[in-house]
Amino acid sequence: MRRIEREKEAQPWKEGLWVQSFFPASGVHYFEVARNDDRNGTSMDDSNLTRGERFRQQLRARLERRENELRSEAELIQMSSIRTEINLWQEKTGWIEHLSGRNLIMMARLVELPEDTGVEDLRLQTICESLDRLLDGARKAVLDRKINHFDAKQINSFMRYKIFTKPLNVKIQHSTFRRYKLIWKRLLCYVGRTWDPSMSTRPLYKATDVQKRRLSDMIHVAELARNAPECDPAHSHFIRRLDHCVLQLSIELLDHQLYGDEYESAIVSFLAVWGIDPKHENFKDPRSYQSDLSAIIKMAQLLVIQCSLQAVEDGTVDYPGIALEEMRSRFMTFEGRTPMSWILGLRQYAKKLGDAMTAEGYIVWSDDGERISFKDFNCSMTNFRSFVAIEVRKAQDELAKLFLIEDGFKLETIVPPVRLVDIKDNPGEDRPGWNFLKDERNRHLFDGSNWMMDRITESPRLMHRFFQDRDDLNWRIQAVRRYLDDVTRFLERILLLVHITGGQPARATEIFQVRHHNTIQGEHRNLFIEDGLVSIVTTYHKGYSMEGTTKIIHRYLPREVSELVVYYHWLILPFRLQLEMLALGKTDPISPLLWATDNKQWKDDRLRKIFEKESDEILKSTLNIRTYRHVAVAMARRHISPNHFKRHAAEEDNVWDLQAVHKTPTAGAIYARGLRDAPGFVESRRASFRRISREWHLFQGFKTWEIDNRRPCLFSDYQGDDIWNAPSEYM
Repeated sequence: MRRIEREKEAQPWKEGLWVQSFFPASGVHYFEVARNDDRNGTSMDDSNLTRGERFRQQLRARLERRENELRSEAELIQMSSIRTEINLWQEKTGWIEHLSGRNLIMMARLVELPEDTGVEDLRLQTICESLDRLLDGARKAVLDRKINHFDAKQINSFMRYKIFTKPLNVKIQHSTFRRYKLIWKRLLCYVGRTWDPSMSTRPLYKATDVQKRRLSDMIHVAELARNAPECDPAHSHFIRRLDHCVLQLSIELLDHQLYGDEYESAIVSFLAVWGIDPKHENFKDPRSYQSDLSAIIKMAQLLVIQCSLQAVEDGTVDYPGIALEEMRSRFMTFEGRTPMSWILGLRQYAKKLGDAMTAEGYIVWSDDGERISFKDFNCSMTNFRSFVAIEVRKAQDELAKLFLIEDGFKLETIVPPVRLVDIKDNPGEDRPGWNFLKDERNRHLFDGSNWMMDRITESPRLMHRFFQDRDDLNWRIQAVRRYLDDVTRFLERILLLVHITGGQPARATEIFQVRHHNTIQGEHRNLFIEDGLVSIVTTYHKGYSMEGTTKIIHRYLPREVSELVVYYHWLILPFRLQLEMLALGKTDPISPLLWATDNKQWKDDRLRKIFEKESDEILKSTLNIRTYRHVAVAMARRHISPNHFKRHAAEEDNVWDLQAVHKTPTAGAIYARGLRDAPGFVESRRASFRRISREWHLFQGFKTWEIDNRRPCLFSDYQGDDIWNAPSEYM
């Protein structure tokens, strides 16, 4: 490539051109490649560059420009000419058609939460704080029964002439409620950023005259509230006015009768923009979007409740139920042409599609099934069994530390023995404070409430450890706190072991609700012992607010872990409570929760942290709650069901039950129930849960009962490290 200088005035040369010929020879023809301004900053005097280097430079510059153009085009939302390219979900929502011609990334920014920069963001932040107050107040009003039971059932029904059987459920986790509020905040941010009629681009929705006034009032009052200092008496007045404006705007957005295009609604338009997934530069699928629709519905219900309470305060109505019923019938049902009708139908369709979809897969097995990988986590089955074994031994060592075993003494010479198969339990007993330790048949388990305290007072060394002076019994507070910290570490270890050895893992929110004794409020305990194994019984609440039912799940712990749990409740827990009362002066009632500190239920963080710490240390790969759920299911499917144990057919109706004119599940739930059956227990299901827990124990390397109805291993069989030498046919 070379530059042609003007040689003859008669020839029509142009200066500053870069040209090229395919063959260097006299009389050849040249064609234009680029002008000087297209050289991307390359100097005309780059005499050191060869012709090929200059050509490659131009190609790279042109390629970069073309890639930028293609990237900009790819960000434009546009309809496809290929009929089959649009999936059922996109065809139903019409998002692409609604947003056609818009930049996908720029549109996604319209629903971002405000930051602490810019006048507009500060104004939107003030509006979001107002929404927080409204929704928190509405939720508290429901919990405080400021609306009655009938009102709560009314607002939970989306059929105009039908009342739902269950009242509105607002007892959701704080993190879930916070996430729900964020979506409605994004709606207000979207409206606040797009309401200006002077915008040059075509509006995405058509606000009514009332909505425009409400929008203008909200923006104006938000500015006043933001600029007024808190010490100014007018500040509280502006805050009340802003709350009123935000509430009225929200109700007007819901009360939008759609006789034209459904996307004339700001809410329906927001749903399309919120459907954008900016991270992957596409749209969300129905499975992930379904929960967002539920969040919008729940927040809308609370806003209607808040508006009905406001109507009572304003003197418009005498009872909140009057305003609530009128608003519900007008714009909160399927039968209508409102945004809520669109949302309800969309959620119903999303659920239908989501049920037919499969999630993206991440599990990878080695050919021999010995090594499993899930995203960044990987380990072998041998290492996983070692992980379980090490955790059990750590828990046993921590329990020995809690028993204050001195050097030179063995645990079995100090701690009274316990034979798990001899311990009886009555799951049907519902007296407050009752658990298996109070069963009269367990007299061999003497009253252990003072065993640890007696042990301390009988040992001068332990007395000196916990007391400053033997005569006046002044506690060494630091020693007490160190001991209680040891108890907490032991409970964290038990939490991990219960989660990984009880069978397929429970949800963290369920396992933290385990109670070791009945409560006066009527809550039944979740911890039982049956035929030598401790059983953790949890209730699966997902979908409870819709169906009004819970699923009872039994998980059985292996003998080694069951023994740790029994020793803790029998001898350590009473001593822990005594230390808290006598040394630390706590007067709170005893918490029935197994995992609680200062009567506060533990959170997911506890399990996550110990999971990650122990897996990093032992497996050299990070295992967390979510990852383990996938890994545990994969291991059970690969190594238990198809390969090591015969498949068990699905439960069929017993011919005896059919002859009695009812199905087997009905027989288990209603007829011929045992005197000691706990509420919710169904014998056939309990037996099935026990069987699969035992299979899981064998896979993990525990010696346990064999599957084919053989006797259990005797207590004397579990001695030393031999407990991990499982029969070869199960490994």
